[in-house]
Amino acid sequence: MAYLCGALFVGCAVLTEAVSGIVGIADVLGGLGAMLALLALTLPGWAMPVGVFAAITFALFSKESGLVLVPPVPVAALLASPTLHPGSAPPASPAHWPPSSPPPPPSSSTSSLRKRWFLPAPCRAPGGPPPRLPREAPCARLLVWFHYRPSPGRTHSTTPAKAPTDLRIAGALRVYARGVGQVLFPKTLSGDYSFPQEPVPEQTIFPESVLGALLMVVPLTAALAFWILALFRERRARKAAASASAAAAGAPAAEAAPDLALSNEGERALRAAAADAGAPAAADAGAPATDSTSAPPASSRTLLPRPWMRGLGLALVAISVLAFAVEAFWLHLGQRGFVWNFPIPFWISNAGKLSRYWHAVPWPYAFLPFGAIGLGLFAEGARPLPVPERATAPVPLARSGLVLAAIGFVWMVVSYFPHSNIPVILPTVRAERFWYFPAFGTALVLAVAFSWAHERLRARGLPRVVPYVFLAFFGFQCVQAYRHAADYRNDLVFWEATKEAVPNSAKAHLNFSVMKGARGDLETRLIESREAMRLAPEWPMAHIYTGDTLCRLHRPEEAWPHYKEGFAIGPNEQSLISLALQCLWDEKHLKAHEQELRELADAHPGSWIAYLAIDTLDNGEKHNGVDPKYRPRGYNEGPKD
Repeated sequence: MAYLCGALFVGCAVLTEAVSGIVGIADVLGGLGAMLALLALTLPGWAMPVGVFAAITFALFSKESGLVLVPPVPVAALLASPTLHPGSAPPASPAHWPPSSPPPPPSSSTSSLRKRWFLPAPCRAPGGPPPRLPREAPCARLLVWFHYRPSPGRTHSTTPAKAPTDLRIAGALRVYARGVGQVLFPKTLSGDYSFPQEPVPEQTIFPESVLGALLMVVPLTAALAFWILALFRERRARKAAASASAAAAGAPAAEAAPDLALSNEGERALRAAAADAGAPAAADAGAPATDSTSAPPASSRTLLPRPWMRGLGLALVAISVLAFAVEAFWLHLGQRGFVWNFPIPFWISNAGKLSRYWHAVPWPYAFLPFGAIGLGLFAEGARPLPVPERATAPVPLARSGLVLAAIGFVWMVVSYFPHSNIPVILPTVRAERFWYFPAFGTALVLAVAFSWAHERLRARGLPRVVPYVFLAFFGFQCVQAYRHAADYRNDLVFWEATKEAVPNSAKAHLNFSVMKGARGDLETRLIESREAMRLAPEWPMAHIYTGDTLCRLHRPEEAWPHYKEGFAIGPNEQSLISLALQCLWDEKHLKAHEQELRELADAHPGSWIAYLAIDTLDNGEKHNGVDPKYRPRGYNEGPKD
């Protein structure tokens, strides 16, 4: 089962963009944080919250999408706790709660620090309006966490921003259904799905939106049903183990307690994983029951005596609760809230910036780690299950496939939901790299499905059917992944393959035209630019680049209508405006359109077109066109400071 999960995740073709593209490296590092968080679930109860917190914080610093780990990791801890931490739950409880408190989410200071360090605010025009940011309502707080730096020329891809809520959700469900389809059958893969490749649907209910809704609701419902079923079967198995230990008197455990016999390869994988985590080595359910006078099992060993652990845990939790209670009472009296002034050594770079952020953190947050450790100590110090030693080995939650499938279903849906454009409108409508986190869940579900089908067919005398099907599925995934990875050899190959895969993407056509133009093929650039302009008539970059192509072909009069349309649509696109004005100046046609430029400036006061057009008309002789500090990079022969 473990090898199946690993192979399915590594060979998942839809993850090629995340692995091969530079923009996906952050997703890969976030995935490393997810793996570390899952690995931290095997730690003792007192160390688990800190380990999970550190792993999720690492993922969040890698990319803001690491926030999606906050719900599914506690779910995985809850469902796998009887296997990873056997004997930790109260015997009378119908459910085995996690051996520690759910991992605390990363604090808002982590997100604030990441945005300050890695996401500087864009520049603004001299005397002009501030840059436009995405609307924050109605999910303002979540949008603050999922912050993206506004990028010029990308407004055309934020199709849901202008759509009614019902149509936006319907389109998001369609994208989700297509993503699940790519996981199962990656016939077509692309590095870009910009407008209008995924347009706003014309109606709310249609086959793909219904399918997307079912793919979100049914897996979560199935996960809950699997967990409940597993709980009942596990409780029955523990009762059988207790009665069998009293009555077996040295008989083989598999004969005395048949409910504990391993029924599939998945249960063996779970037992091996728990043994690696420190559980007793009961590798085979058919092993004889051990004597009650033998050495205590590994799971019963604790860091401190259990009463001490419970007392220390309660004390730490009480201190944390008291800190927040004092803060709440102080605020209730109408006083200004306490502030934690974190002492920062002078040798830390940018200490001033850091201190401003730490000053904004309420002081009770300093006690959150202690409260988490306290809950872990209390759970670890709880009395173990009064069952025979053999039962302290990992008792399978019914069939382990139930647990793994439940974790996979939850992980697949929950980790994708923030990227779905349903709770928050993102600058990107669809991207294959968004599936890097959900692929953890799909790998689990597919591995369980293949194992379950193999056991059923093998019992019916067909042991080779599923292996052949798996090899065909896995081989197709690997071939498609390799073919798509070959598209990343260079920029020209990438955008040519992209426009062929998604012919309705204006961005793909425009970028391919730029790549061809950089290699001297201006005629092909003109054709592709016009196609991009046709697909996205309200995209200023398409108009400006089409005009720039005509201008470089020494046809400035034909270029001017496209320039003028681009100026009117995007009066604050500084780099595009500079590109157009400089080319008109080089072709000696800027003065010919002076009157129209001044009219555009009057129509958009305080904008970049108003500033640059008037400045270039008045000071063009002095600067030989546009002021050099505002020119595009190509005119300055290098990156700007």
